Amino acid sequence: MKAKSHSRKKFSKIEQKAVNQAANYVIDWTKKELKKFINQPVVIQIGDYGFNVGKYNITGTSKRCWSVQNNDGFYIHNFLSKTNAILFCLCETTNSFIAAKELLDIDSKIGRLENDLAQYRYHLSTSKDKFKTELYLNRYLDASYQYKAHNDILKKTLKLAKYTKFGNQTL
Repeated sequence: MKAKSHSRKKFSKIEQKAVNQAANYVIDWTKKELKKFINQPVVIQIGDYGFNVGKYNITGTSKRCWSVQNNDGFYIHNFLSKTNAILFCLCETTNSFIAAKELLDIDSKIGRLENDLAQYRYHLSTSKDKFKTELYLNRYLDASYQYKAHNDILKKTLKLAKYTKFGNQTL
């Protein structure tokens, strides 16, 4: 990595090389320290919209989309909230695979239902045919009941997670 000065002072080649070596040393040291936590349930914030949890990287692409990848760059899932993404990574890191799978399934269903509800709302507002309006209204009501049920399950899961031991400390 090449260090860049934002001041007007010009550095000699020797000074620039020393700055580059120092920057590379800090980067290498940081990577080495992060590797110590690869199998531990530790949440490390990286930048404004990123986290490192065990062997997983979480990147926030928006407020409602948090992408989870493992350290090899293999995509796992886009979660709807930062809490869901971090809890999934903690469960995977502590080998609580059943809880992680349940969280992944619930998050996927809620995301699908949110998209369905938006689509049904759009069709309800634009439909002029009485039969189609009735059809979309029934589908909208069914999806909203399912959304509420899955959202309640997710809230219960998140409340129970407060009492789960991840490592030596409770959350």
